[in-house]
Amino acid sequence: MGDIAGWLQFISGAVDASLYPALFLSYFKAASGLGGLEVWADWGIKATFITAMFALNLSGIGNVGHGSVGFMLLLLAPFVVVTCIAFSGAFTGTTLLGWEFNSANWYCLK
Repeated sequence: MGDIAGWLQFISGAVDASLYPALFLSYFKAASGLGGLEVWADWGIKATFITAMFALNLSGIGNVGHGSVGFMLLLLAPFVVVTCIAFSGAFTGTTLLGWEFNSANWYCLK
């Protein structure tokens, strides 16, 4: 039974990992406004992403750990910004806690 679980985990990991280049490309296109790229450009960006991740894995476990921390900080940065905006009330005029908007409430940016 354990061998079946191992194979299923291996297949799941292979399918999951194959989604990341396409997901990266779709986010890259949306963020950069390059929605109408040629097919060869799509494949080039995907190949570059795969090559960079492959090189990171070949560079050693220490670099993979540091790269993971860097990617985590990069991914969490927008949530920190949104949280600061919510608590400051920059767009609504009222903070998340019901306080009136003013620059004195920007304690997360000090």
